[in-house]
Amino acid sequence: QKYVCDGKTAGTTGKGKQIEAMRIEIEDKEYTGSVEYRAHVADIGWQKYVSEGNLAGTTGKNKQIEAVSIRLTGEMAEKYDIYYRLESPVVPAYSPFFAQSSQP
Repeated sequence: QKYVCDGKTAGTTGKGKQIEAMRIEIEDKEYTGSVEYRAHVADIGWQKYVSEGNLAGTTGKNKQIEAVSIRLTGEMAEKYDIYYRLESPVVPAYSPFFAQSSQP
């Protein structure tokens, strides 16, 4: 799928499909640093952090991403926070569940 931004939905809604892989990029950076992220994959566990633009998760293995950890580095970490929203069978679509990523 194409990249999305500005609060648009990535993936599908209401179709019961799983997320198997993801990439994150930051455009037009004003500060130094980047975004790093990792996925907890079914039957595999937590993967190592990958840097901006790289793949987290798996492809072609039918293994869903069960959790995500996202962090900023450099000045980006000092100036910004990461917030994300999810849809899952446990959390109804578009519920007011927002998570702030913490720096482990």
